[in-house]
Amino acid sequence: MSVVPVARMLVRLAREDDARILFDWANRPDSLAASLRTTVSIDWDTHAAWFARRVQNPDVVLLIAEHDGVPAGQARAERETTHAIVAIYVEPAHRLSGIAHHLLDVLRAEAVSRWPGVRLIACIRHDNPESVNLFERAGYRQVADKSDHTVHER
Repeated sequence: MSVVPVARMLVRLAREDDARILFDWANRPDSLAASLRTTVSIDWDTHAAWFARRVQNPDVVLLIAEHDGVPAGQARAERETTHAIVAIYVEPAHRLSGIAHHLLDVLRAEAVSRWPGVRLIACIRHDNPESVNLFERAGYRQVADKSDHTVHER
């Protein structure tokens, strides 16, 4: 994957030294409130083991967006049998800046390059209309409505 600069933004693959910022983001109240799986804070050892498995896994694309050299968000795709589950987090100060949309575009390009024909799936809580709007603007369409979330596909 190549580094993708846009204005003062750069998108790159995650590195070992990104573990701490991802840990901090995962434990923020807004991140926990939007998550389907993680609803309570994660301890460092659990996160460090999770992160190490992800950065070494060929079935995971984990991207970091930087703005002026400072991490501003992350996007991840984890390939399962027939699809890849997509997740994204952008720092509140960088929301509505275009970073999220660009991260999803770069993530899609990387996923399609690695796994031709893969379907990208986003599972979004019902109480998160901002994410629904983001994914729909990025070309995802709703394909299912579950009890606690909707499923969008691209």
